[in-house]
Amino acid sequence: MPDKTCKNVMASMGVYRSLVGRPASGLLNTDEARKVSEIASPVGIVVGLVPATNPAATAIFKALIAIKGRNALILSFPRSYRDVGPKVGSIIQEALRSSGTPVDLVQWIKRGHSRKKTEILMRHPEVSLVLATGGASMVRAAYASGTPTIGVGPGNAPTLICADADLDYAAESVVLSKSFDNGLVCGSENNLVVVENSAPRSSGRRPRRSPRSSASLGTIRSSSSSYPSTASPMKKRM
Repeated sequence: MPDKTCKNVMASMGVYRSLVGRPASGLLNTDEARKVSEIASPVGIVVGLVPATNPAATAIFKALIAIKGRNALILSFPRSYRDVGPKVGSIIQEALRSSGTPVDLVQWIKRGHSRKKTEILMRHPEVSLVLATGGASMVRAAYASGTPTIGVGPGNAPTLICADADLDYAAESVVLSKSFDNGLVCGSENNLVVVENSAPRSSGRRPRRSPRSSASLGTIRSSSSSYPSTASPMKKRM
């Protein structure tokens, strides 16, 4: 529960603080050297796909960025979240109502939700943008819809531990990252690739597991590598 609370606070207040006071329409900046100006304008109706792993956090931050850009948002929650989706949507609408904002700026598929209905919605001619977060098949469906889409790449990517990395710090960081929210966050490390020069020092190194973790730390495998020792180390103490 503490991890989920932290995640949702970051997706709400953290995102809000990063947006408040910043312009979201009109002239943003001008690069005099290149003679290029950046101008922001709303796109209209946005469809936001919500993953099963982070339903509340994803819905909240997509609502914030859509409204900041003066857009309307329609959320598509997973079918397995029949109770969570409406609850989160109602909380967002109540926040809009309390600030005097039209509550219908944020809506969600309420009845007869299905993947087919989501695909039809993404292809609707009045939908201008899809924010695709979810499984690979749904992200592919969003890109194939013909509507401009901002999607995500594969999560849980391999992590490179360079020869000059601080191994104690790297090991503790990986365990903390992988155990956060029981390993649901797709930004955590899926497997480690250790530069050969580091392997003798890292083999068998198993830091203390977080007491809230249901994830286990896999064996760190050595790999022969052509990476120079001066490469920027991953998980190195800053």
